Amino acid sequence: MILAPLPNDAPIGIYIHVPFCAHICPYCDFTTYAGKENLIGRYVACVERELVLTPAAAASRPVATIFLGGGTPSLLDPAHVWSIIDACRQHHMVAPDAEVTMECNPNGLTAGRLAGYREAGVNRLSIGAQTLDRRGLRTLGR
Repeated sequence: MILAPLPNDAPIGIYIHVPFCAHICPYCDFTTYAGKENLIGRYVACVERELVLTPAAAASRPVATIFLGGGTPSLLDPAHVWSIIDACRQHHMVAPDAEVTMECNPNGLTAGRLAGYREAGVNRLSIGAQTLDRRGLRTLGR
């Protein structure tokens, strides 16, 4: 199949992988690192730098969605999330009504963190609840 190029005004999405986890789940095939939370600040700075270096062809397209996936993006504090979303908005044409999704692990979510993520610009959560059964959670290493 031959794909036609996207029109210049076709909206795009930005996916940002956050590779940090509290622990590695036995079923996970994603690139993740446990016990490396001390690197989060440096990683966020690198993500911001990469957003600056995005080729003009991508930076000039309207952005309809931003997705922070992982890993466990909810290990980031709200200030780091704000910093990433702000860099997206500064260096890309992010629509004012863009959907900004963040994957979260239900463990460690507090009202304060959720409010901080909302203030940072997150308007949709993807909560990783693989099961609500305690035995099932143990089996999954959660």
